[in-house]
Amino acid sequence: MAHIFIKIALSEFESELITVEKYASCAQQWAAFTHPRGVPRFAPHHRDKFVEMAFLSAFQAWEEFLEETFTLYLLGKRPPRGRRLYSNVPVQTRNNARVLLLGGKQYLDWSPCQQIHTHNRTMFQDPENTYFNSLNTIEKPLDEISKVRNAIAHRTKSSWDTFTTIVRNKLRGTYPPNLSVGGFLISTVPSSAPPATFLDHYLDQLRYGASLVVPM
Repeated sequence: MAHIFIKIALSEFESELITVEKYASCAQQWAAFTHPRGVPRFAPHHRDKFVEMAFLSAFQAWEEFLEETFTLYLLGKRPPRGRRLYSNVPVQTRNNARVLLLGGKQYLDWSPCQQIHTHNRTMFQDPENTYFNSLNTIEKPLDEISKVRNAIAHRTKSSWDTFTTIVRNKLRGTYPPNLSVGGFLISTVPSSAPPATFLDHYLDQLRYGASLVVPM
């Protein structure tokens, strides 16, 4: 029987992504609204900043989801569709699982995707057949999501250069003047049908990744 906490982890992650979508939609509506004279306007750069913060929330929710599901699988819990996993070291409590995962560190790194694979190989007896190993199929988009997140969170030259390379690859070699990360996220993916933003695309990739980790 599937463990209820695994279902809850997936449900809470989906709920967070829905909230992110609502935030982005509201920000675009506020920026388009015509305010009476003298009333401070929610400008496009406010919209972009709001979208960026929402995207950071989605990435944080993804990391929390990974940590929670790793913990539950280490405890021997089973997903709705699939078998239980066996840890390399016997784990009895959530605290045991967390200590094992941290390995003496203060926090866990979940990006780039190779970090997930490292945790997977270290923690489980059969890492090639775990739910986390299936994330190999979307390693490229997951790493891209991480790089976009870094451009928001770190703002170093290297992070920004990596981001601009992503934009040029996605927008057919062009980089619109003064384009912010938020502006990129709410721009339309070329040739997408029906039209979808890059934010939509990335959130869909995270949803798909979650469905691989917790098969329903």
